[in-house]
Formats: sequence, C-alpha cells, structure tokens
Amino acid sequence: MDPAEEIVNSYFHSQGYFTMTNIKVGLNEIDILAMNPRTRRRVHAEVHISLKPTGKIRPWGPLKFQSRPQDWRVAAICNHKFIGSAHKMSGKPRNRRIQEMVRTLLGSDKYDRWYVIGRVNPKDSLSDLRQSFKQNGVTLVLFQDLLSQLDTSLGRAVHMDDARRYLELCRAFLDARDSRRLEHEA
Repeated sequence: MDPAEEIVNSYFHSQGYFTMTNIKVGLNEIDILAMNPRTRRRVHAEVHISLKPTGKIRPWGPLKFQSRPQDWRVAAICNHKFIGSAHKMSGKPRNRRIQEMVRTLLGSDKYDRWYVIGRVNPKDSLSDLRQSFKQNGVTLVLFQDLLSQLDTSLGRAVHMDDARRYLELCRAFLDARDSRRLEHEA
C-alpha cells in the first residue's frame, strides 16, 4: 500500500473503522473500504495524492485530458474509480465491476464515496471541484484535513499501526530538533 493510503487507512482506524485495502477488481483496484461497526457507516475511499500536480485534475496521466471540461474530467474519475473501468473517449463506465464488488464486500448499496486528494493545481478551483464531485455522489476530501485530525490523536495512546507510529516519531523528533534550534538562537 502506498504511504498516503496507509495514512488514510490509519485515519479510518483512529475513527473506529475496520478496513479492507488494495482489493483487486480485474485490472483495477479499490484503495480502501471502511466500515464503522458502531455507527454502521460504510465508506469506499480512493486516494490520489500529488505533491506537485502537473496540471488540472484528470482521470488518466496524459496531460491531454486536462483540456476536457472539469465536469467531464470529474465524472470520468468518478466512473473509473467508483463504478468500473471507464472509456477514455467518453469517460462513461464500461462495466460496474467495482461498484458490484463494493456492494458485496460492504453488504449494502448505501455507502459514502470519498476521493482523497493532496494538493490542487492552481488551474483548478477547489470549490468548483468539490461541487463537481458532489454532483457525482462523491465527497472530495483533502488529505491535509485527515492528517490534521490524525495529528490531534497522536501521543494519546500507543498506536499499533505503522502509519501513526511513523507520524508520531516524526513529530517527536522534529519538535525536538526545533527546540534545540531555538535554544541555540537564544
């Protein structure tokens, strides 16, 4: 699992969810399925983190897709990630394999769909992106928001998952480094 997916998975664990990750569906993969046994809330989360986005948000790598209208790009992402493989010309789903697998594994067709992203290219408006995803039944979630919520839970208990332990170690030693630097400057 990729580090960003590990952190999102850790977020779900910190909120009391059980998760399944990296579920193969033909040539595609479901990043995270999460279910909270207390609230019965279910989530299908897809994680796409870019530190330096090279262009507008788009369903596939080639930059040629960034010239398509935003509504088309977002619909193609939603179809490809949450329904089934999508046609690159139309953006419409070829099948419903992903959706069917999620329904089977979560035991319900009532679940939230999250698309977790990192940085947004300035060519895209975050508020417009949120609205486009919402129109497709998907919540656009910012990675830094999940990370902030995870950060508030660090240090409260001994965490068993590697992602939270890693974040806790970074925070502890980076804070110590900053303290030493301030002492030297004083």
